[in-house]
Order: sequence, then C-alpha cells, then structure tokens
Amino acid sequence: MNNSLAPDSDSRLDHALHRIPLDAQCVVEGGHLTVRIEHMRGLHDRQLRGQKDGCYLAVVTDHPDALPGEILRGASKEDGPIEWVVILPEIGQVIDLPARSMGVGDVYTITYGPSETQQRSLRVALDFARQLSTRVKRVRLAILIGDLDIPPALRHHNLEWLLPESYKAMLDEAGLRSEVHLYSEAACRNQGKRRLLDPRKKNFEKRDTAEQIYKEHGYTLFQDFRYGSFNLCSDYALQKLSEFPYLVAVTKDAKTCTCGLILAGKLFSISKEGFTHFISIYDEADDARIRRKNIDGFLIFSYLVPERCVDAILCTSNTVGRLEQQPKVDEISSDQIRKPGALSGLQELLELTRKKNLVPGLGFVDVMSPGACCSPEGTLCQLIDGRRL
Repeated sequence: MNNSLAPDSDSRLDHALHRIPLDAQCVVEGGHLTVRIEHMRGLHDRQLRGQKDGCYLAVVTDHPDALPGEILRGASKEDGPIEWVVILPEIGQVIDLPARSMGVGDVYTITYGPSETQQRSLRVALDFARQLSTRVKRVRLAILIGDLDIPPALRHHNLEWLLPESYKAMLDEAGLRSEVHLYSEAACRNQGKRRLLDPRKKNFEKRDTAEQIYKEHGYTLFQDFRYGSFNLCSDYALQKLSEFPYLVAVTKDAKTCTCGLILAGKLFSISKEGFTHFISIYDEADDARIRRKNIDGFLIFSYLVPERCVDAILCTSNTVGRLEQQPKVDEISSDQIRKPGALSGLQELLELTRKKNLVPGLGFVDVMSPGACCSPEGTLCQLIDGRRL
C-alpha cells in the first residue's frame, strides 16, 4: 500500500478502495458523534419536554420505581449510593418529574444531534461499505460515539439510544441498522491507556531495552519531566509528518490520554477482532485537527502493537466556510511504519526531533500548549536512565 500523507482528489480515493485485496476484512467509519451534557437549572427542571436528538439524565438517590419515560438506569459506585436514569420523552410530550423530596435530584440535558457534515460523512461511509461488501471478505460499518461525559455507570449499556433520528433513517434505508457497530470513545480511551501505554512504557526506562526497540522498530517514548506527558518520536514522524509538531503526543500529562491514544485504542479493538483494513471518513468542519489526530493515533497503534498489522485509508474532507475542497486521502500501513531504526541510535533520534521542533526565537515549543515555549536549548527529555538531553 502507498504510504503517502499528501492531499489528493476523489480519484485517488477510488483507486485506494479498489486496491484493497479480496480477502480483506474492513471497518468503514463515519459520522462521529459528540454527546453534550448540560445541567438544568431553575424552576423548570421538573418539567421535561421531548426533543429531537436529545434526552434527559436524572440523579436518583432513593426512588426505586421507574420514572416516566425511563429507558435506562445505572448505579454509580464512585459517586456514592446514587443511580443515573436516562429519560426519553416522545417529541412533543411533557413529563413531570417527582419532587426532589421524593429522591429525584439534579437533571441534565443530553444532546447528540449531528452537524450537516457529520451526516454527510456517514452517508459516504455507507456508500463505501456497500461498495466493499460486494468484493471483500467482511465489512463492518462503525460510528465512534463521543461518550466521555456520560456517567460510567451507563457506558456498558448498548449505545444505540444515542443514535440521532437522521442516522437511524440512513441505516434503515441501507438495511444496516442491526449491523452497525458503535464504538465508545471512553472504552477506546481505556484500551489505549491500559492495554497499549501502561504495559509498555516501562520498556523505555532502561537504555539498553529502549535502544533495542529503536533498532528493531524505529521509535521511542520519552517523558516531559515538567508535566509528566509521554510523547513518541520516530524515524517515520521526522520524515513523513507534514506539519508541526514532528512528534506524537501520547498523553497530556502523566495520566490524561490525548485523542491520538484514544484513536489508537479504537484501532487495537478493531485489530483484535481480526479486521485488517480501516477506512475513516471525517470532515475538518467538525474538528479542524482530525486528520492529524487520526494519523497520530495510527502511529501510536502501529508502534505500541507491533504484533498486529492494519492498513488504513484516512479520508478528510474540508467544507469550512461551505467552500468544499478536494478531500485529503492518507494511505498508511502498519508494516511500512514499523521499520528498523535508520539512525545511529536514540541519541541521534532525540536530537533530530528536538532540532526539528525548534521554532526560531522561541526554542522548543511545548507540544500540548501551543504558543508556550521553553529555553532556546529546549527541554526535550527522555525516560532513558532518567537523563535529560
């Protein structure tokens, strides 16, 4: 597979799809949703009105009976003896909640209506899934649900209750409603941290081990001692990434995952189920940095999971300002990313990474804080033997 990261036209996307082998097992993703939660305040938080692509979340402390319009309930272990209840009134319906004295406390609105570009991304993904289903071994349509704000007690349930009406109509028309797979962003985050990063970061604490990993796979992890954040640098990132920074942020601090690590967790889940190819459809109107986030996620997955291989086609449209541009099509393969180190060793890799991320007059600019700067000498640090460069 071509390993270019350059923008191109729809014809290149068509060619990329037709190059997928007949025995491929493909996941086609589009229509990513972000779930928004807002606390209801005031005198009307007991009166819930049905709304399109939205529902309500009530905190219950002592009300065992089902609430009007209740569709889901989950007990919270972290927040004490409370339950989270999802309430879905019919459109136009008004539900009166019991008083707070009866054990029903704060109420939140949950909205998940998609943008026009998110709907279009899903339509494109549906079209690609139909095309591929006639010529490859296996196809799965997938939607990533941004459920990080949903209480953990509710995440283990089927996420179909968060599907917008427009998505349901498109899936029903395509006959794929029962087959679509909804990936939880929170679950992908857990996979990324617990299954990818946590078991592997200790490998870089000793120089000999880290040197061997670089020699075999062409990358290393280092930690910024100021914030505790983990970053990945590699031969591939230095040569192929087309924009600053020329390294990959894995965590924002010692614990908080970046979007790249979350997306790597999603790819790990996909690979575990035997899928060999991943086709992603996004629009920069919904996330201006989604292309880079997807590429970062693919690099993190490819390096931290060397035993698995996935080929990816990342299609990123740009309709900002309603002036549609040709989509950017990135074809990447795990096997082409994982190459033996081409430099003399880690010292040279880290020095080149530091130099490429230097901004004239500012020094080494912090990856997670755009605009923040360090001394002209930079503070690029590494885990190896706890030493600074």
